[in-house]
Amino acid sequence: MISAFGELTADLAAHHLTQHPGRPVAHGAYLLSTLAMLGGTSALGHRITVELLAPAYADDVVETRIEITAAQAGGRLGVLLEADFTIRDQHGGLIGRGTIGCSIPPEPPACAQAGTSQADE
Repeated sequence: MISAFGELTADLAAHHLTQHPGRPVAHGAYLLSTLAMLGGTSALGHRITVELLAPAYADDVVETRIEITAAQAGGRLGVLLEADFTIRDQHGGLIGRGTIGCSIPPEPPACAQAGTSQADE
């Protein structure tokens, strides 16, 4: 998966492709993709701060924990979420940490979901 991610993003740095030391290093952006679960499939990310502290290698098992620290109404943006996150390896070692902000858009009116308008009814 590391080499496939490298091909997708054009990040073909040697430490992602070679045995460094013994295993390729996972891309930081690949690790951060676990944050996409915040807010579900309709969430719109608008801010992220991240500090990557240690590498994750091929075959490591990583765990991302997300703690929502604030939620508020955002008008046309729906609900605004702020969260802290940590990424740890299988030994509990801290790989990365940071904050993320996203919005969850309001549900469209029922007629828009069904593909109709009020003029059709």
